[in-house]
Amino acid sequence: MESGNQASGTGRDNDAQRLERQLVQAVQALKGGRSSIAVSLAAGVVSARPGHPQPLYVMAQACAQARDWMRLRSVAPLIARAEGAVPPALRPVLSMALAGAPDPTLTMVAAALQVGDAATAVAMMRGIPAAAPAADTSLIQALALLMAGRPEAAMLRVRHALALLPGAACGWQLLGTIARGLRHPDAGRAVERACRIAPDDPLACVVLAAVRLDAGRFGAAVSCLRRALVLSPADADSWLNLATALRACGDHAGAAGAYRRLLALRPGHAQAADLAATLFAAGRPDAALEAAKAACRSPAALPRALPVLALALAETGRHRPSMAAARLAVAVSPGMPLCWLALSRACRATGDLNGAAAAARRARRLAPFDRDALVALGVALDGLGRAKAARDCFSHALALTPAEPTILSNLGAAFAADRRAEPALRWLRRAVRLDPGNVEAANNLALACKLSARVAAAGRAVRHAIAHAPADARSWSHLAAVRLAVADVAGAVAAYRRAVVSAPEDHRLHGNLLLCLNYDPDITDDALAAEHRRTPAAVLAASRFARTRQAPLRIGFVSPDLRRHPVGYLLRAVLEPLARRGFATIGYADCPRPDDLTAELEARFTHWRDSTGESDPDLAARIAADGVDILIDLAGHTAGNRLGLFARRAAPVQASWIGYSHTTGLPAMDFVITDADTSPPGTEGWYTERLVRLPRGRFCYGPPDEAPDPGPPPMLATAGVGATFGSFNNLAKVNDEVVAVWSALLQACPGARLLLIWESLGDPVVADGLRRRFAAHGVDPSRLDLRGYAGHAALLRAYGEVDVGLDPFPFCGGLSTLESLWMGVPVVSLAAGRPAGRQGLQMLRAIGRAEWVATEPAGYVAKARSLVADPALLAAERAGLRARMAASSLCDAEGMADQLAEAFHRMWRDTA
Repeated sequence: MESGNQASGTGRDNDAQRLERQLVQAVQALKGGRSSIAVSLAAGVVSARPGHPQPLYVMAQACAQARDWMRLRSVAPLIARAEGAVPPALRPVLSMALAGAPDPTLTMVAAALQVGDAATAVAMMRGIPAAAPAADTSLIQALALLMAGRPEAAMLRVRHALALLPGAACGWQLLGTIARGLRHPDAGRAVERACRIAPDDPLACVVLAAVRLDAGRFGAAVSCLRRALVLSPADADSWLNLATALRACGDHAGAAGAYRRLLALRPGHAQAADLAATLFAAGRPDAALEAAKAACRSPAALPRALPVLALALAETGRHRPSMAAARLAVAVSPGMPLCWLALSRACRATGDLNGAAAAARRARRLAPFDRDALVALGVALDGLGRAKAARDCFSHALALTPAEPTILSNLGAAFAADRRAEPALRWLRRAVRLDPGNVEAANNLALACKLSARVAAAGRAVRHAIAHAPADARSWSHLAAVRLAVADVAGAVAAYRRAVVSAPEDHRLHGNLLLCLNYDPDITDDALAAEHRRTPAAVLAASRFARTRQAPLRIGFVSPDLRRHPVGYLLRAVLEPLARRGFATIGYADCPRPDDLTAELEARFTHWRDSTGESDPDLAARIAADGVDILIDLAGHTAGNRLGLFARRAAPVQASWIGYSHTTGLPAMDFVITDADTSPPGTEGWYTERLVRLPRGRFCYGPPDEAPDPGPPPMLATAGVGATFGSFNNLAKVNDEVVAVWSALLQACPGARLLLIWESLGDPVVADGLRRRFAAHGVDPSRLDLRGYAGHAALLRAYGEVDVGLDPFPFCGGLSTLESLWMGVPVVSLAAGRPAGRQGLQMLRAIGRAEWVATEPAGYVAKARSLVADPALLAAERAGLRARMAASSLCDAEGMADQLAEAFHRMWRDTA
């Protein structure tokens, strides 16, 4: 059977080769002037291969040379029906003209046009009488001139034909086609007339649709194309044009359906990539991913399908394959802007904002006025902290596509990043108004509202986002942040848990939940520790690092908070003493918006690396190149952390310090630097790391330069009015138990007032809600002074209005307690079990005032009452408190450097 099939195939091949040789012989005979022989040879090929235009054309030329007009007339209609070079929309013109063509030369012109030989056709036209040509002659002449690249002359001929034959629909269609190419205003009117004359002509509908597409009348073009497809449902080109028009109208679902019909007619068509792109634009990344995979199997579609594949992979959380697809896309099609946009998106998904910006710039160079390139560059620049440059990109993009909700959302978010609340809210509200289903815009609006202390409005915006996308993890995370801003810890925990369910491998969301649980008074200490051990797979330990000790030891510090932040103030004083002890310190600053303290810290480090926008793999490579021996995490599970970097085992020894009180839960983290008060004996089981307890405490405070001198107790100046208690802590720490205890203190101190300052209290809705909570315990709202945040200098001055500070629980104050003590304000604390609940104990013990620490609520109230009961004693305490603190371990940078030096050497030895 196999040999028989092979013989059959060989026979067919031999026949084709024989016919090809016969056609070549006919052409040679034609050139040699042997027209009769040429006619005979070509006729044989025509009979064997009917419908093929080339042998028909050769035969027609031979007939003309032999002046065999009768045979030429029989060949011309066959040529007209063949699939030649005349564009489909113009074939009716040729057919109509040939039907009445009396002149054999005109028939030859038509035949030449049919096979795309416009130059020969124009040359042959010289043999046609020039005086008063008939309508069909003028139409063929017009077609020849058009195909020869002479549209102006073609327009004159077709106008002549229409003057003679105004009812010729194909003539009006040809006029419209020529006018369209010349951008002449008559294009639309001409084709509309063709459609009126021949309403059932699908090609006239197609040409009218093309004219309307040119004019940006996409809806009208859709109507024309739908009519054409009713008349000719198997026209693949019309399905393609319909898909294009529907995409321009924003009907992505309809466009996807049109692309599917196209691909059913032409499997493997390059537009398979456009189907994937349309599904992606319609917000269906999973469907787009499957369509892109299918398109990549077609060589014609592969170059355009690869970037869509990369985008869909990134959108569905498959970041590594997305990066691989994007890199392949730019290698295959480096001149295609979409490929660079896909690479920019993949880089952004992996945290490589520098790479994202570079790829977006490449896309913009290739397409300077491409909206998507401007947006991609703006998003990357905003992430890098270059808000002004980002806003410029979004503004330019908005000029290209006014009222585009996504661009409005990005522009508003860039203003919010600079804390420019009013323009941010204006753009974001407009974005949500234009597209209520735009979840990203609603989330950005919520964030802008929260940053501007419009917490109630933030809650409305994020609930709007959740209503449109109930499974969106970012929306649930924002809702949790809003609940924390109003001290609803239980609501925040529930929202964070929903976020984690929606994105279980996002370790940052898991970290948000862990931080929130530290505020929760209802979770037990053991349960809190157990939650920390539920580490997402994304941050499981990597392989061990090869140890090659440097001399001196090189200590790297990784933080997003090397700025005016508690971490910045707790690190500034110890860096230079560490250098004097022979350590090389390297700061890896992930600070998109640095400030004056950032500049000061940079000067104090031995080496400084700006790691903003650098991906975890790239930063790990840089740390390895820097030869870091011990890498210190200063963030834990707080915002902007780099636990993914530490999971990669970026250095031989890794430890966590000062940015987070509890365990990181990270197997690759070797140590937590703590103290015996924060982590007393018996708590080792709460940590996945080994504990390194500093004998004199883990904090070293560098006081701010703008701190005013402490003043006397304000109650001395308001004799008989009563004491003022105060707390400038995160409002999330003011849980119901704290409210109950503080209310009991106010009831026990007639005339006493409570001053609370936090940014969300700038929202009257939040402040009124807190007043109602105290009122439920019998506290007159007039005894509460609730203020929003007005800047750090104003906050420090406000301590002068406070007699005694109140530490919340079970999450105690950190920097707020240190600042209170530095400003001469005693602080009463309640020691809890968890690490965050024992910070106050460590600080107060360090200054020799452990007696201000209570172990239960009644003792807390009694200690606070005792401090304000004797104003003279309180005044003396305040007068000496700053000096006491300055002389303590809390401000002893040299002593802290000694402790850390011993700890670093011990950690290095213990991991040998």
